[in-house]
Amino acid sequence: IPLTLIYCQYVLSVVFITKPCLPCHSTVSAACPDFWIGYNRKCFYASKEERNWSLSLKTCSSLNASLAVIDTQKELVRNN
Repeated sequence: IPLTLIYCQYVLSVVFITKPCLPCHSTVSAACPDFWIGYNRKCFYASKEERNWSLSLKTCSSLNASLAVIDTQKELVRNN
């Protein structure tokens, strides 16, 4: 099984989702834990470690998050 970088995500609480934010990036980032990236009302964590799928799931679970699935290059790259 090939090793991949771990990308974890979790959705911000309803309080933050329903708040109007212009621009949203600064508001969302403030709500994410340290070293997590806020984008589109979600927080993402990119691990520097490579692990297999099973260990990646366990790592995200230990962070109270789910393993993010990135289907396309467009989802991975954010346009500013």
